[in-house]
Amino acid sequence: MRKFIIFDTFNTPFHNNRIFDPEVARHYPGALAAVRFYELATRAGYTVLTCDLFESKGISPKEAILITEQWSPYTARLILRGALPGIVISHETLFSWSFYSNLRKISSLYQHVFVFEGARKWVDESRARFYKLYYPQAMRGVVDIGIPWGNKRFMVLISSNNPPPAGFRYRLACLREPALRNDLHAERLRATAHFSHNPGFHLYGRNWATQQPWLSNDLKEAVARCYQGECEDKVATLAQYRFAICFENLRFSGYVTEKIFDCFFAGCIPVYYGAPDIERYVPKETFVDLRQFNTYEELAAFLAVMTPEQASRYLKAASAFLDSPAFEPFYQESFAQKLVDAVNSCATTPATARPNLSLSTQLWLMADIGVTTGKRRLRPLVRFLRGQRDHP
Repeated sequence: MRKFIIFDTFNTPFHNNRIFDPEVARHYPGALAAVRFYELATRAGYTVLTCDLFESKGISPKEAILITEQWSPYTARLILRGALPGIVISHETLFSWSFYSNLRKISSLYQHVFVFEGARKWVDESRARFYKLYYPQAMRGVVDIGIPWGNKRFMVLISSNNPPPAGFRYRLACLREPALRNDLHAERLRATAHFSHNPGFHLYGRNWATQQPWLSNDLKEAVARCYQGECEDKVATLAQYRFAICFENLRFSGYVTEKIFDCFFAGCIPVYYGAPDIERYVPKETFVDLRQFNTYEELAAFLAVMTPEQASRYLKAASAFLDSPAFEPFYQESFAQKLVDAVNSCATTPATARPNLSLSTQLWLMADIGVTTGKRRLRPLVRFLRGQRDHP
């Protein structure tokens, strides 16, 4: 029986087992599910360590099951040293384009794959079991901060100003997989430009106050009119507004993230745009669907005349959904338990059993190690050159 679990993540803030600290995890959407998984796995007798900590302990990878978040600098080395590729997970789409463009190859190494429905076509289901990923939520009910509907501000948008990836490799990946280019950052900018003239509209998030050379002067002026700074407590901020612009990072099947649920928890009506199959996951009575409007002028007119009674119907529908079995797959307890069940199915694989790696796969993994090592050795030089550029 393999009793060690390696939580293999590329996110360095999660290293040294920090991801399992609730005070760290609560700052990252969906990450509290990892805390719950750690509790359940530890109770079941497993020792769970992040990839960096595992290597420092001197434990043989042959004793361990690998849970990989997309792909990390440790992944290839751990697999080649005998760790069992048990589970691979991705909670993101747009900014993980490299992972998705290689998902068929990656999924062929693992026993279980947790990704959004739109990525199922890229999973090698002859080798791995596919699980539809439901973005895990730590809350279940509405937080009432006592502000009557009539006293709330009009609308809010909470989002970081992160443009889509660029570069030749990204463009090539989009040619192979067109679904990866349906990003919605430009749509958020259009919404901001329109509603920024309304004094009841506010914008929060990171990277809006820094220099953004790709923004037009008109967009910079729009941001300046409505930007309120970063957001310390998203649900508490949303609760002060009637409506929220709620656009996913990408139009992608099954890609329903924390954005719409945060609105539900806050008693704020989301104006949603994202997953084309959203109604398979969330009842249509709970949100305003941007696709029903031809222009932002039409949307604004619709929201302006919404009565408290009409708003109450949206909010009651959202509250009922959170209390229903339909929400259960999104709750972190469900996600954590599915991970533990998948780990248990891997645990009986003998420590002497190595993954069946073809020669081409072994060469690919060794090449990945070479690239990772090269990047690590070049990093000090890059930092030095940047320092020279910034301080001539």
